[in-house]
Amino acid sequence: MSLGNIGTLFASLGDVERGLEYFERALAIAIETSNTEDSGSHLCNIGNVYRKLEDYPRALEYFHRALTIFEKAGDRRRTSALLGNIGTVCFYCGDFDEALRYVKNALQVAEELGDTYGIALWRTNIGELYSTQSWHQFNLKKAEEYLLGVLVVQEKAGAMVDQYWIHKILGNVYKQQERWKDAFYHSEKFHELKDEYHNISTVKSVTDSDSKRKIAIISKEKEITDAKNAELEIANKLKTKLLGIAAHDLKNPLGNIIGFVKMLLEETPTESEHHEMLTMINESSQNMLKLIGDLLESSAAEIGAMTLELDTIDAAEILRTVIYSNISSAQVKKQRIESTIENLNIIADSKRLRQVVENLVGNAIKYSHSDKNITIRLFRNNTNARIEVQDEGQGLTQDDLSKLFGQFQRLSAQPTGGETATGLGLSIVKQIVELHGGRIWAESEGKNKGATFIVELPLAD
Repeated sequence: MSLGNIGTLFASLGDVERGLEYFERALAIAIETSNTEDSGSHLCNIGNVYRKLEDYPRALEYFHRALTIFEKAGDRRRTSALLGNIGTVCFYCGDFDEALRYVKNALQVAEELGDTYGIALWRTNIGELYSTQSWHQFNLKKAEEYLLGVLVVQEKAGAMVDQYWIHKILGNVYKQQERWKDAFYHSEKFHELKDEYHNISTVKSVTDSDSKRKIAIISKEKEITDAKNAELEIANKLKTKLLGIAAHDLKNPLGNIIGFVKMLLEETPTESEHHEMLTMINESSQNMLKLIGDLLESSAAEIGAMTLELDTIDAAEILRTVIYSNISSAQVKKQRIESTIENLNIIADSKRLRQVVENLVGNAIKYSHSDKNITIRLFRNNTNARIEVQDEGQGLTQDDLSKLFGQFQRLSAQPTGGETATGLGLSIVKQIVELHGGRIWAESEGKNKGATFIVELPLAD
């Protein structure tokens, strides 16, 4: 799977910061290999991420860089899209004159190409601009002309999402003109089409999003060397298995989201209901995002896309941070976390090391019953730093120990507090530890006798 595809999938799932990380790595490779087309695409993706993060100056920077590439390449369709994107960001920044200039340029290129979607989109944006009261060119008549013209085209094309948005803007235009009958009509049409669109798109999203995941997960680099063919064949088999697990394990979280999304979209729910719905949707979304994140991490590691940012770090500080962040989870289950920690420096990626320790401590809490002890140690063992996470939980059988760090393994132990598990966490942990030149293993005297997970990493000189 290409880095750009991984970034796109993370961004589509709402994890824009991780998406940005992969886009930037993909951009660096494209620049290094002088691949201008890919460079332009990755610049666009990064610009869109910064727009979502409301970092508009940086969004404009990346959009302008991409625009230069596509103008030089003569790619007029992408040029039109980028001109419109820049205009949209200018609108968000309150620079309405610049917004109009760029969007009109985008519209001109779209008209020359006969791009009906682009024409409708940019005319809608211009109509919205003219309906902005704080702009010195505020003109409701022009706004109405642009929007009504686009609405006719969109109704013929059956573009529901564009229709309901235009109805919303027109409703606001007529409210400002105190044309209450027209305002009411367009407001009603907005809500009617919005509900209809979301009902249809929510049902379709299950199969559509699954298809997109399949395309993203099984996509390979355009050009691969002969030496990687066998490795990629194995990765493809793994990805097929990933899809089966995703289809099964995502069923319930997606069902929750679908079940409550219509209620959430209602205009005025009561405060208590709103809070309850948001909580349920958030929990389901987080479970889904965690699962997909694990799938992507595992896939990235399989094709060698996982890299480390190594530095000399204080391992003790990492452990103390993880302990602090897990105290509340342990307290909920009346568990006690004890620690014996030496101050040791190691060469490691601090973010990845924390991921390892978070997983081990989180598992100790997850698989231990209430009123148990969890002990965390860090000490020197010859030339290594040794981390031990010991629990008084359900223990490990010999069968568990033999498959503990494999992918998608389900062990005899089960979470004790209703938590979820994907069967991928320890596999990813093992890959991270081994990338550091370390090793990880577990020890247990058997079922219901607890377990100790041990990580050894080289000390800094």
